[in-house]
Amino acid sequence: MKIGILGNMNNMYFSMARYLADEGYDCELLIFDNEPLHFRPHADTFEGQYRLVVKQVDWGDPAHFLKKRTKAAADLAAYDFLIGNGAAPAFVHAAGRVIDLFVPYGEDLYRYPFSHFVHPVRQLSYWTMAWHQLRGIRQSPHILFDKTNPEFDKVFERLKYRGNRITNPPPLFYSKEYDECLLQQEQKNPHFTELQELRNQNELLVLQHIRQIWKNRRDPWNMKGNDRLIRGYAQFLSNNSLRKTKLLLFEYGDDVESTKKLIAELKLQEHVRWFPKSLRKDLMLFIKASDVVVGELYYAWNTYCVALETLAMAKPFIHNRNDAYLADAYPELYPMFQASSPDCICRALESVAQNKEAAAEMGCKGRAWFEKYCVQEPLQKIGQLIEAKQKALHGQKSF
Repeated sequence: MKIGILGNMNNMYFSMARYLADEGYDCELLIFDNEPLHFRPHADTFEGQYRLVVKQVDWGDPAHFLKKRTKAAADLAAYDFLIGNGAAPAFVHAAGRVIDLFVPYGEDLYRYPFSHFVHPVRQLSYWTMAWHQLRGIRQSPHILFDKTNPEFDKVFERLKYRGNRITNPPPLFYSKEYDECLLQQEQKNPHFTELQELRNQNELLVLQHIRQIWKNRRDPWNMKGNDRLIRGYAQFLSNNSLRKTKLLLFEYGDDVESTKKLIAELKLQEHVRWFPKSLRKDLMLFIKASDVVVGELYYAWNTYCVALETLAMAKPFIHNRNDAYLADAYPELYPMFQASSPDCICRALESVAQNKEAAAEMGCKGRAWFEKYCVQEPLQKIGQLIEAKQKALHGQKSF
């Protein structure tokens, strides 16, 4: 049985395809025509070959749904089991198929299925796509989508989905390769020398590699709360004598200039180092070199790309999480520093600086949690779905 994985936003689905290929499944990854270059497979592997088939298709962009919706049918005909994200449910529905497993990344769940206003040239295409997206999601028998927070789960309820929601994160980070190859590839990293100098010259390196979005509210679900980190870091510097410290940030997101302005206002320039938007395979060395990583501080989330990248690298993590809401989702949650305000950031940084051994232990426990709940469990559940479909179609395995 052949499995088609449709779309690769955040490089999540390339990782999933690689895990499934390792299990012996016949997988192919279809890259949509609107996915940015830093979310292509080459950005997430040191290997010259992918060990699975990767195809570029000329559809997937909601803006061109009307012109290209009929093109998907021919590309999908080769696959018995469809896993998709982005506008995949819309294109699959328009092709007269059912997506066996929908694995949303965010916008494809809260924005794509609902009518909204865009540029008049693209308006009809988006409206038509939304009609198909909602029906494609509702017809999908399974959705792999972790429990989030009360606010966002209300958005999920708007879908009126009646199928099987699997509350696990997808296996969105292929840790095997980084465990094996990161050390050997360090010196090929374009920032290797600078990171080495920063590590040697500082007692505390703080990293935040998410997008800078805290002022521009065009899409409220993208808000990261980066300004809270900046203010908390300033408070930490003011309260402590530690001066050999740097905050590492990336020029990525709508509010980079606003963040730079805030840093200047707080006179933090000498303690902040900016880097250009980078490929994931280059970002991982930043996580390895840092003492602590900071994630999203605005909404409370449990699992997302930055969180799982950090857990996989066994680093302590600071972000916003609603533990009470997640109490029934897992037998235990990974240890982390809870923070949604500058004061919380300051206290978390003080804890890391004062007891690096305890922080490192936190990171090790996080890695164990990642392996169990973000790799083993979701792969087992996806495998069960594939096996059930295989049995229904043929009555036996063909791989």
